[in-house]
Amino acid sequence: MTNPATANIPVLDFLQAGLSQEREIQRRLSIEIVRRAARLQDLGLSVGVSRDFRPLMEAPASVGETTMRMPLVNPAYQSHLGDGTAFWVGCWRGDTLVATTAVRLRHVPTSLREEMESLRFFFDDPARIPPDTWCRMDAPSARTISGLILCSVAVWTAKSEAGQGLAETVSQLTKLIGVGLWDPDYLVGFSVIDMLRRFAFHKYWHSTAELGFTLSAPLFRMEEPACLLTTSRRDFREQRLGLEGLSAVRAVSPGAGPTVAPGA
Repeated sequence: MTNPATANIPVLDFLQAGLSQEREIQRRLSIEIVRRAARLQDLGLSVGVSRDFRPLMEAPASVGETTMRMPLVNPAYQSHLGDGTAFWVGCWRGDTLVATTAVRLRHVPTSLREEMESLRFFFDDPARIPPDTWCRMDAPSARTISGLILCSVAVWTAKSEAGQGLAETVSQLTKLIGVGLWDPDYLVGFSVIDMLRRFAFHKYWHSTAELGFTLSAPLFRMEEPACLLTTSRRDFREQRLGLEGLSAVRAVSPGAGPTVAPGA
């Protein structure tokens, strides 16, 4: 029988091992952030991070375009958007904003499905939920996902900048910064089926896509159900940072596999 005393790890050794892992995570995050910022700068773009969401909401119209904007980061429908749980990354060509991605950290104590269908996920103040707003979430994994959730929205690139990989690079950069700040249990996003057919969604760093998300809100009217995109902390660390065996929290829906498998 093993002596419990000899199997124990000294407190300082245990702490040092944990700190060493976290330092390695931060080191790799920093490397990947610098790489993607440099890639965007090589395209002649300036890159910045902001917590003022008005330019984000106005960006498409400023170049004569229209796009849906989820209420999650719309200051017109939020009371606590300035509480430090949200930011967006933008790229400018000269003085013109040409690409964006925003993220917001949400605490999900029950399940992602319950929080979304109750609209608590999308609005931080019940008093500011507009009439006739509703959500339906049928993606199987949404029944079991909970914890700290990093949600990415407002993924947009001006048509004049298409074909350069801007959307995926800005999306990756934004997620890297969010993970470095908050270390979420899950990263989630959304995509319509047509976009998934045209683009490899794993380039946006999600490992699972499940059909079954519908939201009807101001500036966000969906003609058909979209996909919930998800990746766990473990998947992000292993697949995007090359770190295996580090701590992770992941809920798996029994018997429910991904509706769309990543291409790589």
